[in-house]
Amino acid sequence: MDRTYAFVDESGNSDIDTSKGGSSGFFIVCSILVAEKDLEAAYAQAEALRMRHFQTGEIKSSNLKPKDSDRRARILNELAELPFKLYFTVVDKSRIQKDGGLRIKTSFIKYVNGLLYERLFRAYPDLQMIVDEHGGQEFQESLKSYVADRFVDDLFGDKDAFQTMASKDNVLVQVADFFAGLPCCRAVEAFNERRILS
Repeated sequence: MDRTYAFVDESGNSDIDTSKGGSSGFFIVCSILVAEKDLEAAYAQAEALRMRHFQTGEIKSSNLKPKDSDRRARILNELAELPFKLYFTVVDKSRIQKDGGLRIKTSFIKYVNGLLYERLFRAYPDLQMIVDEHGGQEFQESLKSYVADRFVDDLFGDKDAFQTMASKDNVLVQVADFFAGLPCCRAVEAFNERRILS
């Protein structure tokens, strides 16, 4: 069986009090899934897209303003040509109990990301996951331990099946960032509809 690669990034913040200024209403974790046979092509196409639309910068949804909807649509159309599948976990933070354990940032991040990780590791036995790094080195190590303890098969699993990497160093993590930061689900629906029809 071919290995599957998952490139993961997130959007939103961990503050569950959505009434505060600057607190996002949703927390989104996005993974793009690439079969090993398509990995080289996915990297090449994503890098060409990055150079065309972002020049020397990263592919980041936050680099586009609301007025850039035409540019965003062009980028989505080009991304539809890449050989990958999308998988999201979206959490409506207004539905989270305010006095529970998820009010603690590290617990929130691990739990919500874990919802996606668990499903992917179960669905793809030979999975290599590359996740945008955030927080300090201590948090990254605790996240790796959390994933290894809960989701990677000790007997047959690859202990290096989960890695963190700065998005600037991986263009496919940047693609996951772009989808995680889309301003609305309609753009994702349009993307998927175009892929199904073409």
